[in-house]
Amino acid sequence: MSRPAGTRSQRALVGAEGARGKRGARDQQRHQQSHPGADQAPVRVAAGFYTEHAKLGERLYRRYSEQQLELLLDFVRAGRELNEREATLLEANNRAREASRRRDRAQRP
Repeated sequence: MSRPAGTRSQRALVGAEGARGKRGARDQQRHQQSHPGADQAPVRVAAGFYTEHAKLGERLYRRYSEQQLELLLDFVRAGRELNEREATLLEANNRAREASRRRDRAQRP
């Protein structure tokens, strides 16, 4: 099996955008079939929002080298993973603290 052309970061970005685009097109088509008179204003607003993201992506590809983009992608990924780990710990601590409070209240006379 051959790898697609481009750097790892380019493949990741293109793959994510392609998957969202295909799924989004199917979802929009289903929505239009089930709601033929639906207001298209939200669709236009969303399209404008993502159009600006695509333009930003193109500017970044022109402005930075592939190595710089890969470094940025690795930084963002590592930050997201750290955030997810820390959020999981925080949520577990909050649940344990709340359970302890409930036990304390239940034991009061």
